[in-house]
Amino acid sequence: MMTDPAAGASSPRPQALPVDDLADFAASDAAEGITFLNEVAARFPDAISFAAGRPHEGFMSLDDIGRDLQTYRSWLQDRGVRDDEARARVLQYGPATGIVNDVIVEHLAKDEGIAVRPDAVLLTNGAAEALWLTLATVLRPERDDLLVVAPNYPGVWGAAESLGLVTRPAPADEDLGRSLESAAQLSFQAGRRPRAVYLSSDSGNPTGVSLTERQRSEVLGVARDLDLVVIEDNPYSLVAGPADRRPSLKELDPDGAVVRLGSFSKTIFPGLRVGYAVADRLVQRSDGTTETLATTMSRLKAMVSVNTSPVAQACVAGRLISNGLSLRHANSAVAQTYRRNRTAMVEALRRRLSDIDGVSWMTPDSGFFLQLDTTFDLGDDELLRSAEEFGVLWTPLRHFYGAHPAPAGMRLSYSFTDPDEIDRGVERLARFLTETSTNTKESHVG
Repeated sequence: MMTDPAAGASSPRPQALPVDDLADFAASDAAEGITFLNEVAARFPDAISFAAGRPHEGFMSLDDIGRDLQTYRSWLQDRGVRDDEARARVLQYGPATGIVNDVIVEHLAKDEGIAVRPDAVLLTNGAAEALWLTLATVLRPERDDLLVVAPNYPGVWGAAESLGLVTRPAPADEDLGRSLESAAQLSFQAGRRPRAVYLSSDSGNPTGVSLTERQRSEVLGVARDLDLVVIEDNPYSLVAGPADRRPSLKELDPDGAVVRLGSFSKTIFPGLRVGYAVADRLVQRSDGTTETLATTMSRLKAMVSVNTSPVAQACVAGRLISNGLSLRHANSAVAQTYRRNRTAMVEALRRRLSDIDGVSWMTPDSGFFLQLDTTFDLGDDELLRSAEEFGVLWTPLRHFYGAHPAPAGMRLSYSFTDPDEIDRGVERLARFLTETSTNTKESHVG
């Protein structure tokens, strides 16, 4: 006879799952680190934040969504697409590869000088999914290593760890070619194969520094010599000014060795969650036929996330169409705001931090971020104290090295704030760094 659990004694709670019985990634430092940073931001909402890498909200409007959708609908009508066909295209499940690939291809040709066919483009749920799909498709964990130009985006370390990949950091030195060769040699010495290299060519995260033309040439040369797949993550190139424009690795790539990752989070708004991978290298299938790497990746995407929201894709296409397929021109005011904020940040640091022992920083070329280096440790405990006692947030530099040894320092984001708030935040940061530097020196003397 069955009994009603609510009528009698409460049922015992299921036994907690030991984390050691779950996948390795469940207890990873990468996952816990991102969670910790989000928790700190939520606990101290009144703190001035130099932590979040968010685009400025002054250029976003809910009204744009309806206009973008209508623009795309009109564009379809002009091409003879009936309303019932347009409705199915935008409101139904769509192909894993995407529904606006033809528009994206024209945009890439106009803004980036990248000429590919629509079947070489895979639309994804943000660039983060594009990165994960690329790693999962290109590398075999049992034999292949991923070289990462370090420091770099925290998500790459987490994505690699979730797939069981071995990462080899290659310091972002002036002689980047030699740095990559040294990292590759470690793979060979371990009896493994360096298979791919991940990097940001423009406005790197956390440094804000772009690769020089010489470094770009060196990357492609090493990739050619070692048969590496180059994974170029370039989300900030279209919010840089014209003077900061350099040819991307994909634009310089004659062999299809570069997989270019892109995102509309920084150039339109993050809520769209639309990114893409440009992967035109051919893959020969077991039946002798060939297809683009993007098509191969789409099979994995179909199993993981089915497709990228067609509504969000339609918004992206509408925005591109209404701006003549050029976001570089459409984002000129946005780029000017980021340059203004960068200047405000650098000037505030110069005024308030120049006399603090053990503190230096890199002046960024463009983008959202600046790297500040210290001779004393700055980890999660120090971040918590900075938030609690001084009301200012930042990101410890160790999160940009994965599980590998990292120098002391922090990333400062200036994209989301305005000059007055930047100055007030740097004043708080100066007090925190002064106290931390003094305490460190006193502890060493003691």
